Amino acid sequence: MSPANKLILPKYDPLQVFAGSKTPAGLYARQKWRDEGGSEEWTRDFDATVKELRVGQLDNGSWNNSVITTIRKLFGLHLAVREPDVTIRQALEWLLNADNLWNFIWLPCSAPDEMYDDMTNKIDKTMFQGLPFVYGCFGHFAICAGLFLANCFGIGDEIKILKLYDIVAGEIEANGGHWCSIGCTNNALRAFVTHRRYSRSKATGMMVNYLGRRQLTTGRWKGRTPLFMTFNALAHLVSRDAISQCRKAADGILKDQNKDGSWGRSQKEWNTFLVTHALNRLNS
Repeated sequence: MSPANKLILPKYDPLQVFAGSKTPAGLYARQKWRDEGGSEEWTRDFDATVKELRVGQLDNGSWNNSVITTIRKLFGLHLAVREPDVTIRQALEWLLNADNLWNFIWLPCSAPDEMYDDMTNKIDKTMFQGLPFVYGCFGHFAICAGLFLANCFGIGDEIKILKLYDIVAGEIEANGGHWCSIGCTNNALRAFVTHRRYSRSKATGMMVNYLGRRQLTTGRWKGRTPLFMTFNALAHLVSRDAISQCRKAADGILKDQNKDGSWGRSQKEWNTFLVTHALNRLNS
């Protein structure tokens, strides 16, 4: 086996982190990686989690008329349910309509009051925990999350979605693969890497190239580039540059694994999910 194709294996078993987990990510891991899908315990936990995710959905499809809450609920349902049903389609339609998403193209820095911490009057970054997105312009985040979720639930090729992709791609190309901030760039990359067409687009190639120029000899990326999310997003691509960056990053990531199989000091299950998912893609 050549070095380029060598399996990337963690020192400690990361799957123990998901034992008994009832989160959407944990249920996915238990089903896909721990082979528990269909068991009595997994099915019971799955049903309870999905029921909880659906609680509070309004007749218009949203949860609390909140963009961030609706995104969080839809992402959880994506990991658990996978296939869209009537209520999921209603939620997507609410999120993707002109009032809730399209206006963010022109006002990317505006954010609803609920996003602010009452104590600091700054954006509450904990709102992004457990999502494959990071803090950046709220409007850019909302657009990218909407694109990502539309693609996850099988409507990524609808005309209105492709139009949004083209607008974002145009801005990224005009800025040399960078979009506003590293947070916005990360969020755009996430939306692009899972789309059949846009994962191979010029804009995606430029974002990958931009990250490559920011990668350090340690394998990490400069500044506030989110390590685990970037590693996971790049692992979705088949480009030589993306895979090369992943393999450079993998050495440091594997060295930093905790003895309990997890990664990081906080959000350990989520970090472990991102890394394990990326390793599975790279090794396949």
